[in-house]
Amino acid sequence: MLQDIPPNEFASFKDVMHIHERGDCIIAEGDLNNKAVFLLRKGEVEIYKNSKDGRKSISKIKALNFFGEMGLLSDKPRSATVEVCSQRALVYKIEQPSLHAILANPTWGEKLLSRLATDLEQRNQQLVRYQESARMIAVDLEEMVGKYSKLKREHDHLKTGALEIFSALSGLYKHIGFSVIINTRDWSYLIALDKTVKKLVKTRLPEIQQELIPAGPEKWKKLYQEGILPEILYTNLKHQEE
Repeated sequence: MLQDIPPNEFASFKDVMHIHERGDCIIAEGDLNNKAVFLLRKGEVEIYKNSKDGRKSISKIKALNFFGEMGLLSDKPRSATVEVCSQRALVYKIEQPSLHAILANPTWGEKLLSRLATDLEQRNQQLVRYQESARMIAVDLEEMVGKYSKLKREHDHLKTGALEIFSALSGLYKHIGFSVIINTRDWSYLIALDKTVKKLVKTRLPEIQQELIPAGPEKWKKLYQEGILPEILYTNLKHQEE
């Protein structure tokens, strides 16, 4: 792979030349950044990114071109894995102090600047996509909060209604007991119904059980005025409260 390298280039870069075989990993995602940039002089490499679904191929780079150039702009760990995908590859690993050698070569300098410009443009487009995604997520969250608030209001309303119903039933069981004959069959049904309701409350609505407040005169009056409580029961309840 070295036979076509011009003598002056070989003399300048012989100390940074590396010949890699297919499958060799040149950069691993997450590696600490040592500010080195790589010139792919011959061959081809493939770029991979890790995700929750496994490793994903991003792109391929053919010689003559640079890779790992974003390490020049950031101190963050390497953001992708680079592996050789051709039979062999000739790579120059150029440390930061040797960048002047790249820029001294017009062709290489142009390619490096082009790669950096392309990377920055892609990062900017990615940022725009992230911002749009964040905006859409914010809209969805706002909608979800609105739905949750509505559901909570409905839940509170239902809970208030359930408390009122069970409180009224609890009071009715208590007062009706004074006006029936305890040993009759009807009273047995009433006792069974009372136990059933209490068990239902205990097993299905345990949080309500602690909040039940037996209804009093004002509640009986309101239920009667609303046409819910029959007059015969209301009269009996009033009589017992007096």
